[in-house]
Amino acid sequence: MKKRGQISFFLIIGLVIVIIAGLSFYLLNYKAKNKLAQNAKKSSETSESDIVKSYAESCLKSVSEDGMFNRIGIQGGYIDPNGDAEYKENVASNQQLSIFQGKSVPYYLEAACISFECTFKENAPSLESIKEKLSNYIIVEFEKCFNANNFEDIGLEVTKPVSKVNADINLNEEDMSINLEYPLIIARGEAKTNLDSFKVTLPVRLKALYDSAITLVAKAKSTQPNEYDLTPDCSSYDKNGLTNVYVKNADNGAKEIIQLIDFSTYNGKYLKSYTFQFAVKNVKVEGGCAS
Repeated sequence: MKKRGQISFFLIIGLVIVIIAGLSFYLLNYKAKNKLAQNAKKSSETSESDIVKSYAESCLKSVSEDGMFNRIGIQGGYIDPNGDAEYKENVASNQQLSIFQGKSVPYYLEAACISFECTFKENAPSLESIKEKLSNYIIVEFEKCFNANNFEDIGLEVTKPVSKVNADINLNEEDMSINLEYPLIIARGEAKTNLDSFKVTLPVRLKALYDSAITLVAKAKSTQPNEYDLTPDCSSYDKNGLTNVYVKNADNGAKEIIQLIDFSTYNGKYLKSYTFQFAVKNVKVEGGCAS
C-alpha cells in the first residue's frame, strides 16, 4: 500500500508539472503572438505614412527643380519677369526685359552715358525676394502635383490641409533646402497618422551664383563708360573651380546677357549644369571665365 501511495504522489506531481509547463508555454506563445501583431500593425502604419511621404517629397523635389532650372536660373531670379498673378509675381521692376533664346531676362544694370558721365538704374531683385518668388511657385505647383486620391486604390484616405501652406527656403553655400509645411491626415479605417511637413535638398549653389552676379554688376558699373573685362576677376566668380562665366548676345544681337554656369550641379545629382543669368543694358562687358 505504501508503495502504491508513493507512485500516485509522483504521478500527481508529474501531472502538475506538465500542466504548469503547458500553461507557461501557452502564455509565452500568446504574448509573442500579441507582440508580433502589434509590431506588424506598427510596421503597416509606418509603411503607409512612408508611402505618402515619399510621394509628397517626390512632388516637392520635382516642382522645386523645375522652378530653379526652368524659371529662377534662366530668368534672373524671377518665376516670370513679365508677371504672373497665379504665382503672385509682379512685373520686373525695370519693366524692360532682354530676350535670350526666347526667354525674358531682366536687366540688373542699365546705363545712360554722355561723354564720361553715366547715370545708372539697378534692378536686381534681392535674395529674399527670389526666395519668396520660388516659395510661391512651389506652393502652387505642389498643389497641382500632389493628388490625395491616388491612395484610394490601396485603401488609404489622405486628407489635405485647409490651413495656410508655407514653403521655407534656406540657401546654403553648397546647396539649398526646401521645407514645405503641408499637414496631412492618413487614415485606414479608424487608424490615423499625421504628417506635418516635407523636406528636400537640392545641390544648387543659388546663393553663391547670386552673390557673384551682384559683385559682377558692381564692378561693371565702376568702370563705365570704359569697357569692363571680367577675365582678371574670374576668381571672384569661379569660387568652386567649376563655374564658367560668359557674355552672350541677346536675341536682338546686343551683347548684354551674362551667364554664370555651375558645373558642380552636373557632377552632383543631375546630368546638367545650373545656369544663372541676367542682362545689362548699354553696359560694356567683355571677357569670360572657363575652367
